Amino acid sequence: MLAAAGSQSRFAVAQNPIAWTGGIFFARYLADGVRDFLRGDPVSLGHLANLGIFQLIAWFAVLHLIGSRPRWISDGATALVGLISLSAVLPDDGAAWVGLTAFAMYILAAFPKDRPLRAAAAVMLALATQLFWGHLLFELVAFRIEAADAWLAAELLKGLHHAVSLQGNLIGTESHQIVVYDACTSFHNVSVALLAFVSITKLSRLDWNAGDLVTAAGLILVTVMMNSLRLFLMASSAPGQLEFWHTGMGSQAINASLSALIAILCLHGATIRRA
Repeated sequence: MLAAAGSQSRFAVAQNPIAWTGGIFFARYLADGVRDFLRGDPVSLGHLANLGIFQLIAWFAVLHLIGSRPRWISDGATALVGLISLSAVLPDDGAAWVGLTAFAMYILAAFPKDRPLRAAAAVMLALATQLFWGHLLFELVAFRIEAADAWLAAELLKGLHHAVSLQGNLIGTESHQIVVYDACTSFHNVSVALLAFVSITKLSRLDWNAGDLVTAAGLILVTVMMNSLRLFLMASSAPGQLEFWHTGMGSQAINASLSALIAILCLHGATIRRA
C-alpha cells in the first residue's frame, strides 16, 4: 500500500502543469549553459563559474518547492501556464526570463495561501532579477556604481598610505592605472549573494522574518568589501601582477572565499530563529 501511494504521488506530480512549467524553464537554463560552454563564451552569466553555483541551488529550490506535493489547476489555467512556458523556446535569451517572471507573478496571484509555491515564486523572481532584470537596471546606473566601487578602493589605498588619484571610475597609483568597468563592480556579486539568500532561506523555511533584513544587509556589506579588496589588490600590486588579481588565481581565490562567506551567512540567517 505504501509503495502504491508513493507511485500515485509521483504520478500526480508528473501530471502537475506547475511542476512541468518550472522544469521547462530549467531546461532552457541548462541549454543556455551548454551553448555558452560550446561557444567558449567567457561571459556566460556565471554558469558554474564566478559564484554560479548559487544559481543551481536556486533552481533546486524552485523544483523542490513546486514539486513538493500534488497540485491540480483548471484547464484554463493550464492553457495559461502553457502559453507562458512557450517563452522558454524563443531564441531571445531575455524572453525566457520575462516568461519566468510572468510565471512567478501568476503563482503569487493564483495561489495566495500555498506557502511552498509562493516561496518558489520568490526564488524565481530572484533568479530572473539576477540573470536579466538586474542587468537592465545596472545599465541605467552603471557609471555611478563603477565610480562608487572605485572610490571605496581608493579610500582603502589612501588609508594604507598609498599615493592614489581618482577620476570617476579611474584609479591611478604610482605604477599604473586601473579602470573599473561593469564586470569589476560589486553589483554582480551582490545580486548573486541576494539570490543565494532567497534560495537558501526558502529551502530552510517558507516564511520571512524581520531578522532576514539583517542577513541581507550583512551579505551586501561583505560582498562590497570583498570586491573593494580585489580592486585594492589590483591597484596596489606590481603591474606584472595585475592579471593575477583581475582574472587569474588571485581573483578565483577571492571568489571562492566570497562564495564560502555567502554560504555561511545565508545558512546562519536561514536557520537561526529570530523574534
